[in-house]
Amino acid sequence: MALADLANAASQYPAAIDYLLRAAQQVDNQLRQRQLEASLLSVTDSYARTLVGRHQYAVLDRVYEDITLALPELGDYFLALGLLRLQTGNPQAALAVLAQIQNHGRLGSQARQLMADIEVSESEVLAGLEVLPLRQQDGHLLVDALLDNRLPVTLLIDTGATVTILEPRALARLGYNLQGRQAYFATANGVVQAPVLALGRLALGEAGISQLAVGALELQLGESIDGLLGMNFLRHYQFRIDQDQGRLILERQRRKAP
Repeated sequence: MALADLANAASQYPAAIDYLLRAAQQVDNQLRQRQLEASLLSVTDSYARTLVGRHQYAVLDRVYEDITLALPELGDYFLALGLLRLQTGNPQAALAVLAQIQNHGRLGSQARQLMADIEVSESEVLAGLEVLPLRQQDGHLLVDALLDNRLPVTLLIDTGATVTILEPRALARLGYNLQGRQAYFATANGVVQAPVLALGRLALGEAGISQLAVGALELQLGESIDGLLGMNFLRHYQFRIDQDQGRLILERQRRKAP
């Protein structure tokens, strides 16, 4: 644990985690166990911020998975891994992880709710083409969308955003609970924490995705913009932005022949 503290202070996070997982095999009392868990939380929190800032989500996935394999009694890492996989567009892998803690005394209700949200519906994919008008504002491209088939919103298209982000005010109007588990998001102002949840449906015209993971985050882009349309929506389609004609063109992904 002393070596882990030194590695953490030097920002050598993988080494620090490795030392702590070794130490976990030798902990012999509750006080040491609490100290180890606190140290592991501190290291993984710092490492997660760094990895999200670099968009290295696959590395963070392996970090969380290694911890769940080594210390399966620490349910928080199962929940963190499930949220990460939901956030990065891998709901089936998230289900497998969340199922491990669905009966956990403290985290079970959160895991079961996320599992229920994921299982409600799989992603819809538009059959054919959808052509949507775009508007320009301060150099940004905006598109109209519909949340849960009832709330019209305006989204800024951001192909550099891994996850779709919505303003908390819009989600609150739809009755979503914004007090749940938080995840890290990379923004123009650095890495921040925000609630992550499964949106019932996000639609652009007839193109829609159900149970899409979104972050609830204040973006300060102005009252007329309600969020960012990220790649966890756009990757379901072959999309093209025609700036000359002011159009967003979405086409169903063609499946490769076996």
